[in-house]
Amino acid sequence: MAFFPTFSTEKKLKVSNETNPKKYVNKLSSFIYHHTVSIGDTNITRSVYFTRYLEWLGYAREAMLINTVNPSEIVSGEIILVTKNTAIAYLKEFDLYDKVELHVTTGKLTASTVQLCFRYIHAEKQELYAVAKQLILMTSKQGKPKKAPLKYVNVVLKYPEKNMSEIDSHLKKRML
Repeated sequence: MAFFPTFSTEKKLKVSNETNPKKYVNKLSSFIYHHTVSIGDTNITRSVYFTRYLEWLGYAREAMLINTVNPSEIVSGEIILVTKNTAIAYLKEFDLYDKVELHVTTGKLTASTVQLCFRYIHAEKQELYAVAKQLILMTSKQGKPKKAPLKYVNVVLKYPEKNMSEIDSHLKKRML
C-alpha cells in the first residue's frame, strides 16, 4: 500500500444527484490529489486530526500548480502566493488507511486573487466528507497585490467550479 500522495487531472468531479445524495455522478472537471490516511494523520481513535484537512488542501494546491506551471517560476519569488483566508466544513470523519480524493476547482478570479474550492471525497465510497474554500492573493516581494501572470490564470481556468452553492451551503451550515 503506497502512502505517497499522487495526483491526476481532468477527472470528472462527482456531484451529488437527487436520487441518492450520498453518491456522486460525473459532472465537473477538477484537479484531483490522492492521499491515503496514514498513522501520522490520525489520533488514538484512528480518526483524522482536523488540521490534516488543511495540510492536504495545501498539498493539493501546490500539486496543481507544479503540475501546470514550471516549478522554477514558483520559487523565483516573482509572484508570491499568500493565503488570505480558508474555510473548511467537516461533514464526516476519515479513518486510518482511507483513500482520499481531494478535488480542486476554482471559484472567483480577479486580477490578483483566485478562490480555490475543495471537495474531500472518500475514494472507495465516493461520498463527500468535507468541503473547503481558500482565497489566494498574488503579491510582489514588497507585499503589494500583483496581477496574475497568464500562466497562472490558464491553470485556474482549466478547473472552473460550477456548483458553488453546494460548497457555500455546507460552509454556512457549519458556521452557525
